[in-house]
Amino acid sequence: MIFKGAANARLERDHHERTQREEKLRRAKGWRRDWVEQLRTMPVLIHGFLTRIGTKSAIPPVLRSSKDAKGLDEHRLRAALTQLTTLSLVFHSRDTRCYSMHPLVHTWVRERPGMSTGEQAIYCHAAATLLAQCVLLPPLGTDESAENLKAEICPHVDQVQKFKISIEKSLELNRASRAWYKRPVPSLQAYLDRDTALQLVKFSLVYTQAGRWLETKTLQETVRSFVLQYLGQKHNSSIDVTLLLSGTLWQLGQGDEAAALQAKVLELCRQTRGHDDAKTLKVMDALGVSHWLQGKFSIALLLHEEATAGLERRQGSGHPDTLIAQGNLGRVLTKQCRYDEAIELHTKAVHGLKGVYGASHLETLVAMDNLAMTYLDRFMYANGPGSDLGLAHDLEVHVMDTRKLRLGPEHTYTLWATCNLARVKAAQGKVIEAEYMMTKGIKIATINLGPTHIGTLFGKLYLAHTLTSAKKFDQAEKMLNEVLDGHKSTGRPNHPDAFLAMSYLIRCYRSSKRDEDARQWRERLEAAIEAAGGQDHPFKKHLLDPRVEGFGMQMESTPIRSVHGDSAQQQIGRSDVSGGQAIAKLVLTRSSTA
Repeated sequence: MIFKGAANARLERDHHERTQREEKLRRAKGWRRDWVEQLRTMPVLIHGFLTRIGTKSAIPPVLRSSKDAKGLDEHRLRAALTQLTTLSLVFHSRDTRCYSMHPLVHTWVRERPGMSTGEQAIYCHAAATLLAQCVLLPPLGTDESAENLKAEICPHVDQVQKFKISIEKSLELNRASRAWYKRPVPSLQAYLDRDTALQLVKFSLVYTQAGRWLETKTLQETVRSFVLQYLGQKHNSSIDVTLLLSGTLWQLGQGDEAAALQAKVLELCRQTRGHDDAKTLKVMDALGVSHWLQGKFSIALLLHEEATAGLERRQGSGHPDTLIAQGNLGRVLTKQCRYDEAIELHTKAVHGLKGVYGASHLETLVAMDNLAMTYLDRFMYANGPGSDLGLAHDLEVHVMDTRKLRLGPEHTYTLWATCNLARVKAAQGKVIEAEYMMTKGIKIATINLGPTHIGTLFGKLYLAHTLTSAKKFDQAEKMLNEVLDGHKSTGRPNHPDAFLAMSYLIRCYRSSKRDEDARQWRERLEAAIEAAGGQDHPFKKHLLDPRVEGFGMQMESTPIRSVHGDSAQQQIGRSDVSGGQAIAKLVLTRSSTA
């Protein structure tokens, strides 16, 4: 951590200088910062200057980003660690090559007799700063080693945040006990400065990777309020933190709120940076993902097509941003039943991301997940070759196993992969195994995400479908009604997942010989599709074809074909870290706008 903190400080300084040069070039081409925006930054600069007068940094020069900081003296550091080990204050593990401290020693060091609350605050600040410097903001720090480091420092971030609150309360009590003329100036007392805001953003990225969305949202909302107030909504920092927050809302299933924020940011980027700027195109791609989650696939398709073409033109076909955008476009094409085109894009995305990041990087795993599900869809709904099912299975096993190892078995992304693998197994006829996997995952998702989160409802949707195949009709009917009620209660009655639940309910009724109930639900489903503008979609014929007995009946009526062809690891492709396959098979071309 110390080595990374020292190296990252220099990387951030160099990146900042490079960004400043690029901004000067943009200004030279005609873009100017609004004078109001420039004035708004003055309080931040003045406060930072005043609070540093007469103070000495608790951070050693080697960990600072200043140009005069000397290189890290590794020999001195190792000598210090050896001395601490000799005194039994820390312990070294040869297996993990890490140092640890006994909790009692840690408590004594932090709260030993004679240490004032102010001194505790200084050391807490030093620890928080070092942890923050271990995290790099995008576009830096996107490789697998950076992901691993975030996972390692997460418990340390928890400790720092916990003791920071405790120390602040103690300091507040100390201030209140002083005479009024000895108290600090209020305006300089409780103020979120630039360094603290940057620290909170970095900690939010640590929580994001851990799947702790509520804590992430709290930190990002705090920082966003600060930057909007003092820097204005057009400032780069305001745009960046708003995008981060929109992604967090996306993960929490608040797609409408995420799309609203992204649409506002896209308009600002178009005004200040132009339509063909790389950041504008990335925001456009993010907005397309939100519309995909909402089920507004026609709008998402237009945004992804423009973003993908623009990023390829601006940054090249092998840039990670371009590859991720291709994967996002491929997902929408899947919903348009253009499976061959989608598979081609997903395969490009996976091969490219494997080359840039490696086969176990989180973004590469997302791409593999997307490709696996497209193989499954083509096999199920377009009479794809028998090899599709085997490729989907091999890919999803790799994704699930790798996410379990890197993120843990109860992480949201691991649960997505588990559900998708169960869907493949159900298609292979392994209904009992699929039911077990989904049931276990849904219990965890209900606790972690909530019973009406779109991800939880997605899992229940496919579990109910599997229960119908297992002839457990009463359980399937109950669960499908729960899915429909969940979408209705959260303002998504016309979401494609809700339509898919209706079609699965029709299948459940027909399979249990309740033809009248099936007929009534078929009429309701057809009316809902017409009202939502999906009457011309190519999948509607399959959805309402009386010979198919409801959407997805192919799972039960199609015999399992033998699987041949290349292995999945040779044809690896892409999915979405921000939400897995949250949208169902039914797609509506002319969905209403947000």
